[in-house]
Amino acid sequence: MTVIYAVKSGTIVKRKSSHLSFYKVDENGRELEIAKRPVEQLEVLYVFGRVTVTSEALKLCMSHGVDVNFFNRNYKYIGTSNANNFKGLDLKMLQFQNYADPVLRLNNAKNIVDGKIRNQISTLKYVFRHNQNADVDQNDFSRTIQNLERNIDSLRGCNNYQSVLGIEGTSSREYFGMFGRFFTGELKFSTRSHHPARDPVNALLSLGYCMLTNILTGFIISRGLEAGLGCLHSAQTGRESLALDLVEQFRAPIVDRLVSKYCNLKKFSRDMFCTDENSGNVKFRDNCISRFFEIWDKHIHLEYRSNPLNTREHPVRNLIELLLYQVDEYAASLRNNRPYKSYSFNWYS
Repeated sequence: MTVIYAVKSGTIVKRKSSHLSFYKVDENGRELEIAKRPVEQLEVLYVFGRVTVTSEALKLCMSHGVDVNFFNRNYKYIGTSNANNFKGLDLKMLQFQNYADPVLRLNNAKNIVDGKIRNQISTLKYVFRHNQNADVDQNDFSRTIQNLERNIDSLRGCNNYQSVLGIEGTSSREYFGMFGRFFTGELKFSTRSHHPARDPVNALLSLGYCMLTNILTGFIISRGLEAGLGCLHSAQTGRESLALDLVEQFRAPIVDRLVSKYCNLKKFSRDMFCTDENSGNVKFRDNCISRFFEIWDKHIHLEYRSNPLNTREHPVRNLIELLLYQVDEYAASLRNNRPYKSYSFNWYS
């Protein structure tokens, strides 16, 4: 199956019989076909920025179960179009019941943050082991790990959301402060900045998190869950709160490792990025973003046998299967009335 990323500004996606055809407009206003793919071979279509998808092309995708995922010019996820389904009524009812129970919802939120911090610790141990060239003092590293472990202990005693979110924020600052010291190439990282991304590394992190959230959203919907109803993230119109909850466990071991690895391998360079004059947001230049998607596509489909993503508890072949496994684990926790078990990153592989 094929994954297509439509990123070039001005691209038009049309239906041509049972195919999707991709066009660009030349200097004379004529539409020139640049690619064509049979819809039966498509798995998903990612649409970025000023790319137009006609209604007929959209309907063709929906009729064949091909999700079309939309992002704005800064790669922020907007939404997904897919065929209507009426699965998972029991799961949706359980989600609403859990959300309405303040004690149960708080416990679930604590479990999610607990899993996030544990994977931050494991990721730091992993990059410390695999980045011998990094100038990181062992004592400083040990103090960071101890601080994060203390935050996990403090989390157990939290009795309100403000405390949980406070520990999450403190842990992230502690984690990123140490994580940034493992960048040994041209691109450096000092602090996390979301909106806007102030440097290329933050732009890469945001794009990776966005892609992960989008994949999770598709799996959540396909399993019949309500994507807008999470535990840690409150319900807000237009926000995929459950996907934002589940992505927390994957940020450090999947996206952060990928970004640090390929920055240190010099697969990304400063001249591949530009800064928006109005927002100050750093993003890929249009002719350079394909490099990210080449690496990302290989990353999520790479088959694993013995590595940090594949343990006895998670016997998966690739990242896609791992994400789906955890969505199914969340559904099972609802149906069996038990706490959700976050993915545990195997740092010593």
